[in-house]
Amino acid sequence: MAALVPRGVRVADVGTGDARLPLRLRAGGRAAWCVASERSPQRTAAARRRLPAGGESGVELRTGDGLAPFGAEDRIDVLILAGMGARKMIRILEAGSPARLGLRRLVLQPQCEADRLRRWLAGHGYRIVAERLVVERRRPYVVLAAEAARPGMLPGAARQASGPSTGL
Repeated sequence: MAALVPRGVRVADVGTGDARLPLRLRAGGRAAWCVASERSPQRTAAARRRLPAGGESGVELRTGDGLAPFGAEDRIDVLILAGMGARKMIRILEAGSPARLGLRRLVLQPQCEADRLRRWLAGHGYRIVAERLVVERRRPYVVLAAEAARPGMLPGAARQASGPSTGL
């Protein structure tokens, strides 16, 4: 997943787990800054224990559901959603309005139903710009990078402008 994050960007990782990916992105110079979230204070506290002492990691942790912990003032370039099913990713994107955050790229690693996620992306003004197949614990997963289909177009506008998507 880290390979699909452009260098020097600001990253948000929803459902970060142990914050391993944001820490890796910072340590490898991929991300200039990362903000990571978990839904519960307990899971956020567990992730916080992985951060180096002194707050020098360049990773900020927040508690909240979906995209709610993030705002336009965070200037996030890349949103990461990983380790969840496509339906949950779609719910997060629909409820959270990625356009309000000014995102340039989505990096998505669905645990299942990647085809459903592809159709949703296409129907909401995104195009897949990169794709990787990864194997973790002997199970294959797809990792997608998606961006607005046309430069300057706000994701979600395609569906509003052209009606419902017919799928792929």
